[in-house]
Amino acid sequence: MKPVLITGASGFLGSRLIELLKSDQKSYLTLSHKDPKALTKITPAISSVIHLAGLAHRMDRQSEGDLEYYREANVRW
Repeated sequence: MKPVLITGASGFLGSRLIELLKSDQKSYLTLSHKDPKALTKITPAISSVIHLAGLAHRMDRQSEGDLEYYREANVRW
């Protein structure tokens, strides 16, 4: 069976999901936001995507640049 792809594997939810997958001996891959082109390389090798990545705790800043960065990280990527 093909592995599932986990985005946000180092975050709060993702890290717990990884623990569960390991304990059930399930196959998975992770994706880093630092290499967005990697997705096109691994897409044929996966069965599904569990998207848990996102940017949090940054909305305390109100400048337009920060809002755009938040949207870029959580919506467009």
